[in-house]
Order: sequence, then structure tokens, then C-alpha cells
Amino acid sequence: MKTLSNTFLLSSCLLWLVGCSSFSFLQRGTAVEPTFKPQDTREVIEGEYVIVTKPGSTALGAYCPWEVGQDDCSKIINGTEYTLVETASGVYEIRPRNRAASPRVLEYDPDNDLCLKPEMEGVACEPVEKVQIQTLPDDDLYSQLWGMGAIQAPDAWDIARFSDNVVVAVVDTGIDRNHPDIKGSIIGEYNAITTSNDARDDHGHGTHVASTACGLSNGYGVVGVSWRCNLLSVKFLDSNGSGTTASAIKAIKFINDYAKSNNVHVVVNHSWGCGGGAALKAVVDEGLGIGVFHVGAAGNSGKNNDKFPCFPGSYSTSLQNVIAVAALNQQGKKAGFSNYGKTAVQLAAPGVGILGAKYGTDGYVSWNGTSMATPHVTGLAALLLSQHPEMSASQLRSLIVDFVHKDSRWDDYVSSGGVLNAFASVRGKPCDKEMLKFCRKSCVSTHKCKYFPTRKCRKACRPIWCP
Repeated sequence: MKTLSNTFLLSSCLLWLVGCSSFSFLQRGTAVEPTFKPQDTREVIEGEYVIVTKPGSTALGAYCPWEVGQDDCSKIINGTEYTLVETASGVYEIRPRNRAASPRVLEYDPDNDLCLKPEMEGVACEPVEKVQIQTLPDDDLYSQLWGMGAIQAPDAWDIARFSDNVVVAVVDTGIDRNHPDIKGSIIGEYNAITTSNDARDDHGHGTHVASTACGLSNGYGVVGVSWRCNLLSVKFLDSNGSGTTASAIKAIKFINDYAKSNNVHVVVNHSWGCGGGAALKAVVDEGLGIGVFHVGAAGNSGKNNDKFPCFPGSYSTSLQNVIAVAALNQQGKKAGFSNYGKTAVQLAAPGVGILGAKYGTDGYVSWNGTSMATPHVTGLAALLLSQHPEMSASQLRSLIVDFVHKDSRWDDYVSSGGVLNAFASVRGKPCDKEMLKFCRKSCVSTHKCKYFPTRKCRKACRPIWCP
């Protein structure tokens, strides 16, 4: 039998499971905006430019020695043959002659911008950039979700919003299956306390967490980092927010079996801790080879997890399928209650004043805690696996951790030295680990994110940005 030291004393508000060092019921209104924003970048279509000339202008003569508008107007620049085509009166496009059917979209590189070359002087010239509608959810409390802006989720949603082919398991107090932001998303339930398939929430913590990771975009209430998920409600914590390592092991074992039998990726949210040892680690480790990825809260006692491990999150020091998450406030600083660790905690995410679904009602409540920070990462992990189902656990971890928004205020608190950046991660791609190390060393060192300067790195890792 487990001793008392292996029992999670996770009661509501007194300890950090619920993460409610303070909470309030928020009214509809304007949220506090974070005081930091990640660096923006430009996306351009490879090798394509647009030119606008004034009527009667001969400025293109240096570029095209033939009469402008002829089909065979071309020039070789840097080994590539470009053609110039008139698309409207006074409007021309430069394209590679052997243009791909679907040209690549690349990060803007001023070194390869033909508009900056001497032959383009005297004309209005610019690279052809990729643009698209700006997608925001229509949920009526979205404006109060300051955390989504802090992780640059609105820009990420222009690329990825749903994770239909990935399962998100919330190992917690259960989930309210009838809440408007959850209803219809739960595909399975397991209660490790009663060994049954009834995992209804009788506390509220699990429902709140689930809505941050996977709240539906339905015109009502809040929205998750992923606008639609396949949720597994896995209950091992009771109505007081307490549980045991034995129940936690049963819960994770259920998830492993589910992943194997259904051949699916599962992202597991652990907004709890800090007990656990070799047995809990063994079932977490088992998931490495079967597509189960774990996201764990760092803890709310303000301690250094490098000295005082908080499991399951602290398994991240030795297992590639685990990430531990600290909490930041609206000013981008470490929340006073948040645990930290330059080795044992990988990154930070919003964890103060987080509005989420309130169980047993159609309403919402605001809580603080690393419990609230963790599902931001869980939701992003689900989006990334949906984009790249072939990814390994280590590649997924790199795609999240290596693309954080760097912030020197976090250098002493998390291994990445930064904050979750959903936009950078969804724009990245899985990359060979050794090549990624090479790219990072080759990156231009400035306080802002820049393009990689080497051709080898561009070819292998685009559109990965400097972490």
C-alpha cells in the first residue's frame, strides 16, 4: 500500500491542483492585454515579385531588354531564369520560368530580395507575400482570454484550429459532459477511482482545464487553444480534488491501452502533482513508443523543481514524451506561486486570471495556477500532432520548446528561457535533431528573431525560425 507521502493532498484552493490562489466570476468585458508580443515575420512566395510602373515608364528596360509584355522576356539572376509577365496595365509579375505548381512559402530573406538589386531600381517592386483572412473565434467571452493573445494563438489559428485526428486526455477530476463548451467533444470516459466508465466532474477543476485546451468555438463563452478535440475524460481525483498514485497509474495505464488499441496519438494533460516514483514513471515511459505525450504542471508552491521534483512533470528531465509548464502573469513575468527549474521545467504559459468553464452550470470562472497554464500547451500539442501525425515525441517536444518566445526574464526559471509561442510552433516543421542544433548555432544572434543565414540550414529546416 502506498504511504501517505505518495498520496496527493490536492484539496480545492489549499493546494495547487485547483490553482485558485484567488478566483472570481468574470463579467463580459475587455480583458487585460499582456505587455509583450512575439516578433512578427513575413511570408513570401518563393521567387515571385510584383512590379507597378507609371504610364510610359521605361524603368524596366534594365531588367528586360525586350519589349515589356512579350512572352519570352526573361533574365538569369543567381543561376535562376526569371520571366516577366504583364498581368494588368502597368502591373507585372516576375516568376521563375520553371515555376512549381504549388510554390513554397518561405520566411522573407532580404539577402535574396530581387527588388533590392540594382536592376530593380526606379520601379515599385515588392516580393509577393502570402496573405489570408485573420481568423478569430466568435465566442462572446473571447476578449477576456488574455492568455490566447500572450501565446499568439490568433495568428496560429490562421494555420491550424482543429485537432480531429488526435485524442486529448484530461487526467483530473473528470469533465462536465453537458457544459456548452464541452458538449459533444467527449469520446470516452474512465473513472480510476471506481473502475467504471462514469467520469463526470464533481469538483470543477477538470472541466476548467478541458475548456482551455479544447473549448469549442461555438459563439458562446470561451474557446480552447484547439477549437475542437476528441476528449477522453479520465477521473482519478475525487470531489475534494484528492487522489492517489495508485489511481493515477491506473488512469495512465488506461490511456496507454486506449492509444494502442485505437492506434491514435494521445496528448495527456496533468494539471496535478507532486507525488510519484518509479511505478508512475514506468507507465508514463510506456507511452513513448505508442504515441502518448504528457504535459505536466510545474506546481504552485514557488519551489525550484530542480531541487524538489514535482511529478509527473519532472519526468521531463529524463523522458522525451513529457513537458513541464510554469505559469506567467499578464505582465509576462513568473507568477509568484509558480514552481520553476532551469532543467526540470521547459517553458511558461499563461496561468493567472484564466477564464474557463464552470462545471454544473453554463457559466465560467477565473482561476490561477500552473494547472491553468498546462492546458495551453496541451491544446497546442494536439494542433501540432494533427498537422504532423508522423512526428515522434522528441520532435513534438522540440517543436514546442525550441520555438518559445524568448524572454530574458525567464532565463533563470525554465530551460527554454521563454514563453509558449503557438504561432511559431505551427509555422515550424519537424526537423532532424542534429540539423536543428546546427541551425541554432548558425542563427544570427540578435535580440530579435532572424532568418537562418546558411543555405544548408534554409534547405533542411525552413521555415523553422531562430529559437
